Amino acid sequence: MAYTYYIDPEVNCIFIRQFGEFEVGEGFLSFKAIADDPLLDLSMNILRDMRDVSIPSIYHDSLEEIKRVRDQLEWATAYFENCLNAWVVGNAADYAVAHRWSATTRLDRRITRKPFRNMAPAREWLGIPDGYQISTGQSAITATRRPRQA
Repeated sequence: MAYTYYIDPEVNCIFIRQFGEFEVGEGFLSFKAIADDPLLDLSMNILRDMRDVSIPSIYHDSLEEIKRVRDQLEWATAYFENCLNAWVVGNAADYAVAHRWSATTRLDRRITRKPFRNMAPAREWLGIPDGYQISTGQSAITATRRPRQA
């Protein structure tokens, strides 16, 4: 797993960028790291940029896996309330999966989720000002997957 996240209280948003190979359960792992960050505020919005990765195929084909993920979302949503979560994905198949997750969790009153294919509409939906530059410098936190043991 590899991701970078940056919390900016000024725009009330957590920016997460996934890169490398995305594996089952990685979204939850990033939430665990963010939950420990002292800048986290329960009402912060989330912008997850997944344009450079593909959602694992198990999520495309398995309703059981989607149900399992939905059940796991309960602990993650405990860290947030009344926030928006934008997923920006890079292809139509991943958009369909993100849309399915958004639809199956639509009754969750803590987080409103919405998939996007482009960054601009996601930023607008989250209320991020035009011209705002997402940090990728020293203030961003990068995590990478530990190599698998052979």
